[in-house]
Amino acid sequence: MTEEQQKTYERKAELFVGENYGYYEKQWRGRMMQQNFSSWNWAAFFFPLYWLVYRKMYLEGFLFGVITLFTPIIPGSGLILHILVGVYANSYYRKKELKVLAQTPQLTEWEAIQYIKKHGGTNVLGIFIALLITVFLAFSVFVSGFALFPAGEKENKLQSVQYKTLLIQASVFYK
Repeated sequence: MTEEQQKTYERKAELFVGENYGYYEKQWRGRMMQQNFSSWNWAAFFFPLYWLVYRKMYLEGFLFGVITLFTPIIPGSGLILHILVGVYANSYYRKKELKVLAQTPQLTEWEAIQYIKKHGGTNVLGIFIALLITVFLAFSVFVSGFALFPAGEKENKLQSVQYKTLLIQASVFYK
C-alpha cells in the first residue's frame, strides 16, 4: 500500500469508527492480514448486546440476543458467551470496517463519506431501543410466569386446610 493509499484508508477508518478511533487503531495495528485475532474489549464483555448495537452490528446483536435466551440451559454458558464477545469484539468490528471500506473505492468521495457514515459510527438510539426490547421481553416473561404459575394457589389451599383443621379441632373441643 502506498503512503497516499494508507492516508486515505486511515481517514476512512477514522470516519467509520468515530470518536474512539485511537483505541481501535491501536487494537488493529499490525493485524491487517489476520482474519481473526483476539484482544480485549471491556465494554463488549460487560454489555455485549448493547455494544454490538451501538457499533451498528445489528445482525450480530440479534444473534447474541437469541443465543442468550438459551444460556440458562447450560450453567456458565452466559459467562463464556460474554468472554467470547469480549475477546473477539475488536476482530468482529475490524471485519465490519474492512467490509464497509471495501465498498467505497468505486464511489465518489462524497458518496463514500455518506456510505461510511451510514454503515459506520455509533448508534446511541439503538442502545435505547435494545434496552426497551430487553425490558419488554423480561416483563413479558415475568407476567407470563405469573399466568402459568399463579402465586398463592398453593398457599390458598394450605390456608383452607388449616382453617378446616381448626374448625374440626374447635368442634371436638367444645363437644
